[in-house]
Amino acid sequence: MLLVIDMQKGFLQKGSAGEIPMGRKLIPKLKDLIQFCRKKCIAIAYARQSHEYLIGGIYSKLFPDHFDRNGKPKMSRKSDLFGIVNELDVRPNDIILDKDSFSPFYSTNIDVILRDRGINTIIITGQATNVCVESTARDAFTRNYLSIVVSDCTATLTKKMHEASLESISLAFGYVAPSDLLKDLIK
Repeated sequence: MLLVIDMQKGFLQKGSAGEIPMGRKLIPKLKDLIQFCRKKCIAIAYARQSHEYLIGGIYSKLFPDHFDRNGKPKMSRKSDLFGIVNELDVRPNDIILDKDSFSPFYSTNIDVILRDRGINTIIITGQATNVCVESTARDAFTRNYLSIVVSDCTATLTKKMHEASLESISLAFGYVAPSDLLKDLIK
């Protein structure tokens, strides 16, 4: 399964509270990888994070700019910011996982979907490398899934954070590979 994490307007739109500018740069490579996976009949899932269930908790203290003056989340399920960016061309048969935490293993049925389909390998893409991507790779590992994190289809706030996270993942939680190598291995 190709898992695309948090490629949402609220993380990619210029000036949004959760903006990750480097995320916009990975869209062309990610779009290409999505098209490749479609041709190879690899299931595609999109994980979207909302903040409704994080009101008043630690998250709202660590990320106060993700909430308005009244304490309501800027990226709620009803907000336009919650949507996946149009460039990625989400299709009706793609899987949508609405999560309330960094990892979709925490608050979605991804584990059931993977087991029901006999999938034991997850290709992880999206953002932020050091937060939701790494959390997902760690959770996948603890559930005995093989993760392949695509280094040029993930992003975070800085190159240093990105590289440190990829190093941690490759040390103990899965494989890290650029998209061209991954496509060569799948062919």
